[in-house]
Amino acid sequence: VGHAEGPQVNDPDAPEHAADVDSHFSWWRTIWLAQLSRAQEGNASARLWAEPEFGPPPYLQTLPYTRAPVTDLWDVNKRVAARIRTEFAVALEEASAPPAPAEEVAADSQPQKVWVPQLGGGYVLKDAPASGGGGSSGSGSRLSTKAVSGIGGSLLDLAIKDGAKEEKERIAAAEKHEALMKAAAEVSVVIGKSESDCAVAEFEMADGDVVMLNAAMTAINAGAAGAKSKILFSAGNDQLALVGYVPASKTGLNVAEWTTRVLQAVGGTVMSSQPAEAESPYGGKVVQAASAAQDKVTPAQAMVIGMKAASAFLGAS
Repeated sequence: VGHAEGPQVNDPDAPEHAADVDSHFSWWRTIWLAQLSRAQEGNASARLWAEPEFGPPPYLQTLPYTRAPVTDLWDVNKRVAARIRTEFAVALEEASAPPAPAEEVAADSQPQKVWVPQLGGGYVLKDAPASGGGGSSGSGSRLSTKAVSGIGGSLLDLAIKDGAKEEKERIAAAEKHEALMKAAAEVSVVIGKSESDCAVAEFEMADGDVVMLNAAMTAINAGAAGAKSKILFSAGNDQLALVGYVPASKTGLNVAEWTTRVLQAVGGTVMSSQPAEAESPYGGKVVQAASAAQDKVTPAQAMVIGMKAASAFLGAS
């Protein structure tokens, strides 16, 4: 039914956090109701549940609000998880609420449904027990799309629109990745045909993105160009990205020293990874790095400086 992120509090039942917690779960119940409405129109035998991810996040070193050391975070997680399951049960009860008076006539003509908890976990939609008077008006429960109209229905519409937006973004990302791989293949051919054992090249397609530039490096190394040491540069609006690679056979060149010399020449605020095993049929090490845009030096200008430094290092080696 969806990921239920817990509220960022040290105790979900503490009075001082009641407003934040209630607001948080009101938001989630709205989402759950919209999803339950959609589920009714799909597979009637589907089992639905909300099971929170469990375990302390590695970045959290102190508890929210109190700033106390995280010594009882597992216990906090247990309490938050229990509250999430309780709130989900409340959402199921709301989803199974009797229809409004205006809907009763239409509701009587349909089997009424309720969400029933299962022994193994989760809920399934089943027929409600018949009322004592033989009628179903008022005493039964069913989930209808009208029951979650208003804010729930609006959120469902929004979710559908968001889904369409995400699909467009996914297609755009796939097209960009395809273009990235095509450009990498072209660069791989050029470097592979070069008589030099090393290459210093610009890869504009990555647009200053270190992850994309590293993906391009992996693609380039899949061909004959993988046998050659190289540094790729890509200047974006906010930073200069660079990825250095040295195959296992080139023992006389240290990729960490090479990229460090380049970063020293570029200056500014830089970040660099430790040398890691490269995804290349030629083995070797790869280093990813970035330099943030400076006040008087743009990423494009920094790239020119870096490429000169990379070539100079090779000449001095």
